[in-house]
Amino acid sequence: MGLRPQNAAIQQNGNLQRQELMQTPVKSLFLVLNPSSRSFAGQKKWPRIFELLDQSGIHYEHALTEKAGDGTILAEAAAKQGFDAVIAVGGDGTINEVISGVVPVLEQNPDSACRFGVIYTGTSPDFCSFHGLSLNPDVIVNRILAGHTRHVDLCRIVHRCEDSEQMVSRYFSCSANFGMGAA
Repeated sequence: MGLRPQNAAIQQNGNLQRQELMQTPVKSLFLVLNPSSRSFAGQKKWPRIFELLDQSGIHYEHALTEKAGDGTILAEAAAKQGFDAVIAVGGDGTINEVISGVVPVLEQNPDSACRFGVIYTGTSPDFCSFHGLSLNPDVIVNRILAGHTRHVDLCRIVHRCEDSEQMVSRYFSCSANFGMGAA
């Protein structure tokens, strides 16, 4: 599922509904792979993901994260390079980093066609559960390739770094923790 971060939830009969927006096939993907997701077990899904992408003939590139923050740097670079979609392949931490890399590029260039997507390989799928996304790589890769897109609500927190006067923005979609998350 490619996601275009914007506020597009709609009210219908008093209930909040998610809105499926468009189906425009993508021509290029950049995958941000987190090899340590699910204690390194997430890598077991990679061969199937690559097989599906290879069979489709789509142009794709990928890079691996090595430490915290790499997902943001890789996603930002891919969005600036003009990939149709930047895909987080990992858990909720990888998703958060990729969102934090793609969104500033979209804010600077509102006409960008870049989308954000998720192929979940993590432990506790909060983002996917919240947004009703499949955890099956076959299903989600096919939806990404078909260009299925929906808007998601995002929030931004602006805070001052502890060790400097610099203000930093962080983005989130379904939850944010300060200090210690709920048990």
